[in-house]
Amino acid sequence: MFYQEKFVTKNFFKKYEKIEIPLSNKIASFEDIKNLSEHAIERPDYFGYPKYVFISHKHSDLEYLKGFIDYLKSNYKINPYIDSMDSEMPQNTCPQTAERIKYVIGKCYKFILLATNDALSSKWCNWEVGIADKTKFENNDMAILPMVDDIYTPYNGNEYLSLYPRIERKSIDSDEFIVKFNNDLSMSLYQWLNK
Repeated sequence: MFYQEKFVTKNFFKKYEKIEIPLSNKIASFEDIKNLSEHAIERPDYFGYPKYVFISHKHSDLEYLKGFIDYLKSNYKINPYIDSMDSEMPQNTCPQTAERIKYVIGKCYKFILLATNDALSSKWCNWEVGIADKTKFENNDMAILPMVDDIYTPYNGNEYLSLYPRIERKSIDSDEFIVKFNNDLSMSLYQWLNK
């Protein structure tokens, strides 16, 4: 069961925004991600950040992803991997797209689904969760970040997502986050990202 009061709204991370994300599916990038390659993902100190986190998202939600990316980078020194920013990603969706995504999910040390209602209806996001389940779930290296349009919009959720750890605010009025596990244990987002 999902308790929406600790979920974030799509505009929650806007206050952390520092970067520009192109709002198209064309290959483009942040300055520090544009030349992302297999070698870069494997190198833990690339760009001076220690680790990559695969952020699964619906491309129509890129606008809401900006602040979350900056929040992760500035507060946790984490490199977000965004598929549309990957210069190695094929221009058009094809089997190589799926192969690249599978490869990168395996190489990134954590996986986060930006779980908006749109992402939950996306075939790609659900497929990426399935890939992450095989490589990340056993070690609790994947989590779901439920995100609602606003505090009045119901969160659809998917029953199977309740299997996975959930990122939520520590309290209703907090900017701190915890990762909550199914056994009712939790740890700070910082601890989870650094374990």
